[in-house]
Amino acid sequence: ILQDQKFPQDYIVVYYKEASEAISQFLSSNMQDISILDRAIRILEQKSGDTIQAQRRINGNIDAIENFQLMADDIDFGAMEPSLGANSPDHLKIRGVSISVRPEITLIGRNKRGQTQNGAIKLHFSKNFALSEDASAYVSAILNTYTHDFLMNDGAVSSSYCHVIDVGS
Repeated sequence: ILQDQKFPQDYIVVYYKEASEAISQFLSSNMQDISILDRAIRILEQKSGDTIQAQRRINGNIDAIENFQLMADDIDFGAMEPSLGANSPDHLKIRGVSISVRPEITLIGRNKRGQTQNGAIKLHFSKNFALSEDASAYVSAILNTYTHDFLMNDGAVSSSYCHVIDVGS
């Protein structure tokens, strides 16, 4: 961490970019179009990495999509309608600290009483750093606050629809 802060790279490659985009597209289709995930895997399988690192990144993205396919049946949006989150959303500020939240999916719907409710979903991909229950709760709390501050046009935030999906583990 100190090395990266002292000598930052000119650019940072997002390791799970392809997997994140494919899974987000699939979720935003209300999980109706499974071909999005299959197509992403086929495209990645046809890519050849120039370096060992690039090949590992491609294989990591394929593994992430395949892991997600195994857990997709457990995801339930209920009456909520999913849509893609913004690419460059506002940063959440908590006690002077600027936090980039950037939920991949935003949710809007109505509860049983017909009132509008909002939510957000974040994807987590790291195989090496699985989210503990406490860490997941922190991410969910930040999503809840972010949804309240930036996504809620009317209605209320549904904390049961502000959560993180740990794809990597």
